[in-house]
Amino acid sequence: MTDDRIIPPHMMAEMEALAAMPETDIDLTEMPQVTEWRNQDRGLWHRMARLEEAVPLEPDLLDWFRTHGDIREDWRTRVNRALREYVAKAEREAA
Repeated sequence: MTDDRIIPPHMMAEMEALAAMPETDIDLTEMPQVTEWRNQDRGLWHRMARLEEAVPLEPDLLDWFRTHGDIREDWRTRVNRALREYVAKAEREAA
């Protein structure tokens, strides 16, 4: 299974540095602790920005993405996932 969320290297480095810090060294003064999660909205602040850009696809490719995969999943999501997998593979091979 591949994850379609790609974390930029600079953010990954920052998260790794935070993970290595003792919890007592992390400043949480501007973040009140939340102890009750039952009625919270999920994903409210973590939606990825999307750019609306027209990308011409050849008819056979468009038809394939529209007719294959889970019917509950939009064909655009399948195109995005395929492109992300291609980019991740190209980056691994270039490294």
